Amino acid sequence: MNYFFPLDASKIKWTSKLKEKWDVTSFRSAGQMRKAIIRQDRPLWTFSIDFPQLSKSEVDELLAFHAARRGSWQPFLYKDFERYAVIGKTLQQDASMRYIATVPFGGYEEPAAYIDNVRLWVDGQKSNEFTVSGGLISTTATGEEMKFDYEYYFKVVFADQISVNQIFYNLYSVGLTLEVVQ
Repeated sequence: MNYFFPLDASKIKWTSKLKEKWDVTSFRSAGQMRKAIIRQDRPLWTFSIDFPQLSKSEVDELLAFHAARRGSWQPFLYKDFERYAVIGKTLQQDASMRYIATVPFGGYEEPAAYIDNVRLWVDGQKSNEFTVSGGLISTTATGEEMKFDYEYYFKVVFADQISVNQIFYNLYSVGLTLEVVQ
């Protein structure tokens, strides 16, 4: 079962920072040659999100969601409204001939955990002959050129505690960090 982040960031005020981190250990040999070891094949992505003006009911909804996920124990899906859409993308297929939706980061891409609002274009014509499962698209449509539009979500966990500050009666600011997981 998929769980979605409860607050619709398209309807409330927020700020977000995306950080990329690679786990690299480096050292110098006796001859001052640098040696480096990397322990991962994908970067660690974190979202630091601030909601400067939430109502008490929105804070309660967020805290209830955090409690239901048992803090960082259970992953959920998050749509970052700064980067969430792919338009006119040619996708690769897996061994089962399903198209693999990806999340672009410049020249780097990762498989999408979940997608929605999918549109398929076969030779420039819109087609509804497809099904979606998570980040995979199956279709019976055929053509020379298959292009996809979709919106994607990140699979995340809460990276640490949620910080809630009361500003005024029924007005709160909230800060939290989400960590992308596979």
